[in-house]
This record gives sequence, structure tokens and C-alpha cells, in this order.
Amino acid sequence: MSETPRHNVDFPLDGRLLDSVSDEELVELFDRAPRLHEFSTTKIFRIPKPLVLKGGPNVAASQARNMVFAAESLRLPVSKVHRSFTASVPQSYSDESEDGHFIVMDYIAGSTLEEAYSFVEMVLSKLSDRHDQLARRKAAIAYGLSTGRLL
Repeated sequence: MSETPRHNVDFPLDGRLLDSVSDEELVELFDRAPRLHEFSTTKIFRIPKPLVLKGGPNVAASQARNMVFAAESLRLPVSKVHRSFTASVPQSYSDESEDGHFIVMDYIAGSTLEEAYSFVEMVLSKLSDRHDQLARRKAAIAYGLSTGRLL
């Protein structure tokens, strides 16, 4: 799901330094910032224009550490982690709360894995169709050569 151009979108933290925003304020923004993606209880929102907030009960506390390791030790191109924290969030199925883990990181424009997989599935389907056509053609030629009759 690549981002659709949005005009006049208010990003809740535009014009503010991230250091001036508390973890509690970030959690409060979780349901009112422009949403990029949601899967189960994991959500990703734009906060100020160049950053996203990913969080929820299904986000592993180790994910931010893994991203930092991938960038610093493995030199992989991953979003820069600006902050990570744990906070209490309401459960989606009850009035109680549970711990959710949150990561503030750079926003990187591009296709999502969901879009990429859809494209790959389409390409694989077309390749499979071409392979089947080629296999039928080869079978017909082989039959013709073995019987002396070309179809």
C-alpha cells in the first residue's frame, strides 16, 4: 500500500522536536494520526511528516534493537530508530489494558510487502501459464517426432 498523495493532511507533531514529546503523548496520538497500515493490534502512523510510530501489543520489544543492530552492525538499509518504549494500551477485546511496544522511526516511501507480494504472485502466475504452454508445445512436438506425424 504505497502512500497516496495527501494534500492538507495534518501531521500531529509537525513543527515540534521529537525530544519535546513524551511517550504518553505519542501513545495518545496513536489513534488520531494519519494511519499507514494496520494488522491486528499493530498499527503504523505518520506523526511528523518524516517519522512513523509503529506500535501495539503484537510489536516485539526486541524489534527496535534488531533494527539498530541491522543498521549498525550489518549495514542494512533499515529505518533509523529514533525512540522505542513500552506503554500500557487498552485491549481491543476488553476494558483492561496491556503492554504495547512502540517504535518511532524514519518514514521511507515505497511499496509495502503486501503490494510487493501481490506483484510477485501475479508474475509467478504468468510465468506458470507460459511454462504450461511451453510444456504442451514440447509434448506435441515430441509426440509428432515419435509417431512421424506432426500435429
